[in-house]
Amino acid sequence: MFPGQIPEPVLPELLESNQFSLEGHELQIVEAGHTDTQGTTALWVPDIRLLVSGDVVYNNTHMYLAETTRETRIEWIAALRTLEALEPAHVVAGHKHPDHDDDPRNITESIEYLTDVNEAELTSTTALDLYETVLKLHPRRANPGSLWGAAKLIKGAP
Repeated sequence: MFPGQIPEPVLPELLESNQFSLEGHELQIVEAGHTDTQGTTALWVPDIRLLVSGDVVYNNTHMYLAETTRETRIEWIAALRTLEALEPAHVVAGHKHPDHDDDPRNITESIEYLTDVNEAELTSTTALDLYETVLKLHPRRANPGSLWGAAKLIKGAP
């Protein structure tokens, strides 16, 4: 239908290692495992201490938990601690409130959020109870609908 108008796609080449160079800077892919989904990664640029965190770190938004369990949230916290140990100066989150900066504190806040969800899972009896508990602890995060969806899944509500 569109002869000569759509170029052939350029497919990426598979990397041979978790490191590559860009304009003289070494970049490292950090395997994060299961965070908000399976097989997530982050990109670390050591010379400028920049972490592009993809789906591992959230910045002032309710975290997508629909594909998680208590165990995978614990794994997610471990991945966040690995990123925190890099001591980044800037952390670009994959899910971000546009008015907020790229401060490394977003790693700590992501850990706190997941910890709070895991505790609320144990102490709440219903999806609404879990939702209200976490919302009370994190009232200013964007996208509370994501939390509501997760609360229903975690508590097995319709």
